[in-house]
This record gives sequence, C-alpha cells and structure tokens, in this order.
Amino acid sequence: MNKDESNLTTKDLSYVTDIFNWNINCYNAFAHFGSLLEDEQAQKIVNRVAKEHKNNCEKCLKLLK
Repeated sequence: MNKDESNLTTKDLSYVTDIFNWNINCYNAFAHFGSLLEDEQAQKIVNRVAKEHKNNCEKCLKLLK
C-alpha cells in the first residue's frame, strides 16, 4: 500500500468514528434487550445482531491501528 493511502484524513477519521459510535450504541442496546428476553429464539436472534454490531466496532478499530 502506498504511504499516502494508509493515512486517514480528518474527514475519514470523523466518518470511522461516527460508524463506530453508531455500532457501539446499537450493540449496547441489543445486548441489553437481549438479556431481558425470555423467548430463547428471540434472544438468539437479538444476540446475533448484537454480535454483528460488535464485529463492526472491531473492524473500525482495526482501521485506526
């Protein structure tokens, strides 16, 4: 990768930060409500969605390393 391609601009950083914040908020909400559900099938679905948002957060963090 070219040196110029590996640097994030301020706009890029702002965009990645927004994506991270959106996903961490969704993860927290789904994880919380998933723990409140009594229906096992619904809980599995909500937990799967929470995990996907957590994975997205981890991808954002990798971009910043």
